[in-house]
Amino acid sequence: MTRIDGWENKLETYFLSRKDTPFIWGKTDCCMFVADAIKAITEVDVGEYFRDKYTKILPAYALMKAYSNGGSLQETWERIASDNKMKQVYNKDMLPGDIVTMKLEGYCNPLAGRLSNGITVGIQSFAEGVLCQGKEGLVLSLKPEIVSSWKI
Repeated sequence: MTRIDGWENKLETYFLSRKDTPFIWGKTDCCMFVADAIKAITEVDVGEYFRDKYTKILPAYALMKAYSNGGSLQETWERIASDNKMKQVYNKDMLPGDIVTMKLEGYCNPLAGRLSNGITVGIQSFAEGVLCQGKEGLVLSLKPEIVSSWKI
């Protein structure tokens, strides 16, 4: 996967546009936040399989389960990474825009937390930390417990 020219400005603009956007299943949830960020900096839609196909939690997880052959959020992002030839990257080598799956921090819908096995997905920010979609907008996790990370 290749980043387009000017990706830094595109990613910064995207982050600013989503800063105060509330969580909405199928539009601005954690997976669509990351898929849209990747699309902004690569013009590749890794969320195409999911886009406009769900508006509630259970259909979202049913789609992930179907896509990942019975898995959850972690396995879904592993397949997205594999399908798009994204290489795993060590945490110390991550750049802004790289993908991170990490343990959930703070408040989470209890059902979502259980269905995702306590994992969420985010994007490495320009500052220290990972940006994730929160209930009322983006949340910066300063010291996330990273499960996996992939280079964009």
